[in-house]
Amino acid sequence: MSRIAFVAEIRPGRKADLERLLAVGPPFDLESAGFEHHRVYVGDKEAVFVFEGINPLKAVQALATQRALTKQIARTMGILSAPRFLGEVYAWDRREAATAAS
Repeated sequence: MSRIAFVAEIRPGRKADLERLLAVGPPFDLESAGFEHHRVYVGDKEAVFVFEGINPLKAVQALATQRALTKQIARTMGILSAPRFLGEVYAWDRREAATAAS
């Protein structure tokens, strides 16, 4: 399992719009897209989208090319700016640490 994250700045005055959009959930089926877990963190000025799965970067790239999502992506980019990809370089999980110690 691997994880990736995207961070983006929230345009001034648009945090409430982003929270309303996120409350509806993603405009695609997470499981059929290939994700095991998905989280979104929202601060005052930034949002972080975390995707976990077998190959989450490939899954995100495939979603970005779907014509049906173009309108939703454009709407989201009206709320967010300067999106950046973050690759995972360190992770710790209690379950995996306990298994390794056995």
